[in-house]
Amino acid sequence: MTSFCRRWVAIALACVLAGGCTTTRVVPQPGTAQLAALVKPGDQVDCTLRDGTKWKFKVVRVEPTALVGPSQHVAVEDLTQLKIKRFSAGKTLLLVAGLVAMGFAAEGVAEMGALGFPTITVP
Repeated sequence: MTSFCRRWVAIALACVLAGGCTTTRVVPQPGTAQLAALVKPGDQVDCTLRDGTKWKFKVVRVEPTALVGPSQHVAVEDLTQLKIKRFSAGKTLLLVAGLVAMGFAAEGVAEMGALGFPTITVP
């Protein structure tokens, strides 16, 4: 495989893995005091209500007693479980930087072997 192809494979892998850089937090029996501290507009939430209904939506606004989505209005007292998903830019940046560094390291090892430097072989 040429070095050009290896770089594109590494970049493609980084892009695929970067989409999964979210932080998920599960809050059983959330209260009104916790809500404003935990949920922010833009968060993706999975709500389970007392009657068993499940909602999944992106939070538009957090009110003192409710979560508001594009077409949802969920009262806090009706929640039995709340799952909060938030994009983590820091984790994404670290993942991409690590994958790029691994790609350059692999490329360096391959180039050193091609130039006659000793390489490690596994029996």
